[in-house]
Amino acid sequence: TLPSIIVFIGMHFFVSKELMPPDQMRFGDIESMILGTIYRPHPYLYVLWTIFLVLVYGFIYAIIAFLASLFVKNRYTVLVIPFLYNFLANFFLQNIGLGRWSPATQLIPYSMTEVTLTQVFLPYLFMIIACGLLIFYKARKLRLEM
Repeated sequence: TLPSIIVFIGMHFFVSKELMPPDQMRFGDIESMILGTIYRPHPYLYVLWTIFLVLVYGFIYAIIAFLASLFVKNRYTVLVIPFLYNFLANFFLQNIGLGRWSPATQLIPYSMTEVTLTQVFLPYLFMIIACGLLIFYKARKLRLEM
């Protein structure tokens, strides 16, 4: 998130403040994308929205790494587990036709026009609940061993 904020501040001071014409945009019609209706009237709010998505994405994967550290003692394995989850979930969900629920879509939802806020935040909610239950299970198991 910090690099995104630094780039945002740098772009704010060193690049022109004019928005690109819609026909030159890389993603096509941005108004039809998730929260794209706020892009033209409030472009800074839209940029802060995308930075917030990166923040939530990093938070979730940090929780997954923390959870892995409760069960695995090798620190290199702990660092690889969130990347493996991201790669495997993206691979399987794209291949079974549920690409809009994949982690890549959660990080960059404006790459698809059919994505809703529910499809962005519902997987995060399920991952937080699953991680919370596993942390609760591990804490309870440690308490019973004492």
